This record gives sequence, structure tokens and C-alpha cells, in this order.
Amino acid sequence: MSKKIIVALGLVAMSYIGATWFFGVKTEETYGKTIEQMNEQLAGLALPEGTKVTIVLDSYTRHFFSSDALLKVNITTQGSEAPGFEYKEHISHGPLPVSGLIRGELMPVLARAQGVLAESQVSQQWFEEIEAKGGLPLTSVTRIGFNARGKSQIKVLMLNELAELTPIDIELNYDLLAHNLEIKGYIAQLHLAKKMARQYETDIKNMAWQLQITGYGGETPKTTLAIKFDQLAVDKKLMLNNFEFNASEQVKEGLSSFKASHKIEKILLGEADLGTSYSSLKADNLNITALTKIATDQAEQRDVAAFLVPKPSFSVGPNVWESSSGRFVLEADANFILDKKAKGDLITLLGKFTPKAHLKLSLSRDLVEDLLKKQNEFHQYSAVVDMSFFDDYVAKLQEDELVVWDGKTVSVDFALDNEQVTYNKETMGFEDFIISLYTKLR
Repeated sequence: MSKKIIVALGLVAMSYIGATWFFGVKTEETYGKTIEQMNEQLAGLALPEGTKVTIVLDSYTRHFFSSDALLKVNITTQGSEAPGFEYKEHISHGPLPVSGLIRGELMPVLARAQGVLAESQVSQQWFEEIEAKGGLPLTSVTRIGFNARGKSQIKVLMLNELAELTPIDIELNYDLLAHNLEIKGYIAQLHLAKKMARQYETDIKNMAWQLQITGYGGETPKTTLAIKFDQLAVDKKLMLNNFEFNASEQVKEGLSSFKASHKIEKILLGEADLGTSYSSLKADNLNITALTKIATDQAEQRDVAAFLVPKPSFSVGPNVWESSSGRFVLEADANFILDKKAKGDLITLLGKFTPKAHLKLSLSRDLVEDLLKKQNEFHQYSAVVDMSFFDDYVAKLQEDELVVWDGKTVSVDFALDNEQVTYNKETMGFEDFIISLYTKLR
């Protein structure tokens, strides 16, 4: 080997050692600041009243190529401190931590931390059960990046009904400076046994979720949530196959815009196929603070006005349940328009705002009959009386001109615009409609 190569290798080695020492110093500084930032942001979270979560860096020992840290998580509820727990991390210094290199991780980082939950009073039974199977209850690998960014891969071990280890995989990406957080999770199988506080046995297969929060704690936070699973079984009787749920919320200038939707590809009751279901919901310009006060009877006049003035709007649907025998469909939307100068109590304000709304509903008799038949076969009952009651009730509603009924489908079509109501093709003033509806429902 030539002297040039030897000198070059020596320079590389010295550079790596120097960089590792420098990164070790920076890691200790960053680690402590990160704990401080996390505590500040935990204090700003909307936790239940009287609840406080604090992370304490109990010890930090820096070596040349690595460091060791002990974290304590303290939880206070209603003024009393609950038993906390400890978490140990072994931290390999960057820019290319040895513990990462041997696993093929070539991306430069500030440090790489391997963590494990320490046994405590709270987790003693959990520890004993998992360790008896040769595992550790909770472990993590965190790649500590630059500028308060990082990525953690967390593995939680539980026992299923066969006393086998069931892993829950969680990935956490964070940016503490930008206040961004993403949590992904996956579990192949989860079993919840029937207990005193849980009336039903529940099994979930191949469940995945993703929670993303952008700009939390700021003026315009955005939250998205997605949940999927292949199957949810309740008491091994009711089964929901290929379930999807999506929701998002964007807050701007104190007003919330919210969207949510779901889809179930197949619903089974025993061996009976009950069909599929999907729905959507949307709401805009919601003053959440005012809405909360109204819902809890704590609102004053200005709170009611604060809810109506931003012109909140709602949209539902199409919400659909359908099978080979028929379908149920519900669609609705509403807009609330109120002059900014309007004042008064709730009744007065309700008289001053101009609503625009629409509702459309249709229900197939065959769908109802099919659902009742399958349910009653499952419970060994007769569906004749049930459908007779349905037919009589619908006929009474038709007689009162509350629904349209052609012998196969029940339908309702309602529209409100400019204080005029169109109900099943009949138009009248809003006050006349209310009086007519009240008279028919008495």
C-alpha cells in the first residue's frame, strides 16, 4: 500500500473521529433543547383539564462515540401525580453513526438513538408477560436530524388471545421548529376480549392509520387522519370488510373547515351479506369556541352571533347503504347567513338570519325487508310483523303528505331558499310550512 493511500486513510479516519466528537457535543446540546421544546409544546396541547405531561432528562452521559440518556415521563391528573415511567436511550453520534452503518444506513444524521422502556410499577405485569416470551414491551430507533427534525420507528409488543407476541409498528416524523408531526401505525391483528367494561369481543385484521398535524399550536393548523383495516369482527358475528375512514380539518382566523368520509365494502351478519355503505360530511366557517358554548348552554348573545356571522355551512352525503335488493340515500346541505350588525338573544337572531337548505332522502322498501329478513333469520324471528308495521307507518306519513310513497320507495325532497319552502314539489312560505308540519306531527 502506497504512502499516499495510507495518509489519505489517516486523514479520513481523523476527520471521522473529529466529526464524531463534534457531533457528540452538538447532540448533547440538541437533545436537551429538544426536551425543552417538547415540554413547551406538551403544555400547549388541549389535554383534559387538570392533566399535565412532563418529560425530564434525568441523566445524560456523553462518551466519545456514543452517549446514554435516561428520560422520565411524569403525568399529573387533577393535581395528583400518577406513577410515571422511565425510558433509556443509547445514542450513537453522527454524522454516520456506527450502529446505523452496520445496518446499511448511509444518510448523515446528527445521531441515532436506540431506546427501550424501563420496567416500572405501571408496566411491571406487561414486562413480565412479554419478557417471558423473549421480547421487550417497547423499543424505538430514532434518527435525530438537524434543525430539531427526526424520525422514530417504534415497536410495541402485546399478547394475543393465544398468548403469542403481536407487534404494533409505529413511525413518527417530527419537525419541532415548524410544528409538524406525522404518526403512522400498523398492526396485523388485534384481539379485544369481552370484559366488564367491554360488552363485545372484537377482532381487527391489518389495521393501518396515519395522523398528520401541520403547524400545530399556530394560527392555521391543519390535521388529517386516515384509518384502514381489512376486517373488523364483533363477537365473530358482525363483520365489516375493507373499511376506510378519512378526515381533515383546517383552521384559519379562528374558523374551522372540516371534512370526513367513510366506506365499508361489505357488511356481513353471520353469513348474510348486508351490502356496502359509504358517506361524506363537510362543514365550513365554524366558530368552534362559540359552537362549544352553545352546545353546553354557556353561550351569551355575542357567542350565538359569533357562530352565525361567519356564514357557517354544512353538507352531508351522499350517505348510502346499498345491497342487491335496494338502497338508502341521504343528502343534505345548509347555509346560514346573518348580517354582522345583528344583535339579540338566540330567538331574535334566529329570526334575523336567512337560511338556505336542502334535504333529499330515499329508502327502498326491498332493502328494509331484506335487512329485517336477514336479521330475523339470524335471531330466529319472523319479519312479517315488522314489515307490516313499516307499511302502515309509511302509509300514514303519505296520507299526511309528509313523504312520497310509490309502493317501492319512500322519498322526501325539501328545499328552503329566500324564506320559501319547497316540500315534495309543493311551495309555501317558511312560517306556513312550520305550522303545517307541526299540525301533521301532533
